[in-house]
Amino acid sequence: DTAINHKHVSKKIFDKIFHSLDLSFNNPHKDQCDTCVAYKQGSVDSVSFQEHIEMKDRARHFKALDKELAAENDTLKVVTMDMQQLLLCPKSFASAVYYKRKLSVHNLTLYDLKSKDVFCYLWHEGQGGLDSDEFASIIVDFLLSVPDNVESVIFWSDGCTYQNRNANLSSAMKYMFVNNLKPTLKEVHQKYLTRGHTQMEADSVHAAIETNSSKIEVYTPTEWETVIKTARRKNPYNVKTVDHQFWKKYPSLVTSIRPGKVVGDPTITDICHLKYTRKEFSTPFRMEPHFDLSDNLQWH
Repeated sequence: DTAINHKHVSKKIFDKIFHSLDLSFNNPHKDQCDTCVAYKQGSVDSVSFQEHIEMKDRARHFKALDKELAAENDTLKVVTMDMQQLLLCPKSFASAVYYKRKLSVHNLTLYDLKSKDVFCYLWHEGQGGLDSDEFASIIVDFLLSVPDNVESVIFWSDGCTYQNRNANLSSAMKYMFVNNLKPTLKEVHQKYLTRGHTQMEADSVHAAIETNSSKIEVYTPTEWETVIKTARRKNPYNVKTVDHQFWKKYPSLVTSIRPGKVVGDPTITDICHLKYTRKEFSTPFRMEPHFDLSDNLQWH
């Protein structure tokens, strides 16, 4: 409280004093894998580490295979999906703004591996949070927007449970199929990259946005929309800014996606592939969890 009447120093002066004391911040390598780092430190045995690397390589292999399949078939769409790190408002170079409370802006990016089209869903914390309902609403909205010739959609993402691997999202998938919201869509696949090795094409979008905004001041969330749209000149990114009315609360048609119930059974994080299919009229929906991506080589 005694600091209220004191004038804050600028960031430039702070940096000068900080470095004069021979101090520095540690800059860890981006997206380091916990398992790989633990192995280097001797905390993970070689057998577990080798299994981890094989899982990583297998996920990469099947992602590349899906991309090839999409290139050959117009009825299949393969999309990578990732959440960008927080965007802040205001984003300013003024020292006074540096210390102020900022508004968090969220961007969920979907990248079509065949067309290279990019779809960004943008909202700020006053319009929505980061719960499973928000992500389910976006994914269903995207699925409803795909062309009618598309019969199957494969999503590749990380395995974050509150975003991409949960009962609320599965309930939304079931609701969409049971209520025939997209009659031409027959299958939806969710496939997950190995934890710590989730680099994907959507990351390049986030890098382009960061580069485009590096020398720009942003004061409102709507200005972030312009920054994102202009981050790529050829085939600009598509941005859909949503508000609180956009979100859906789907009924709990799927109570749990955990495959087992007792100790030793597979858990949610063991699932590497969730397959949702439209079946005959008597059973219009089916959900299949897979624990190995090689369990189901064919996308149809």
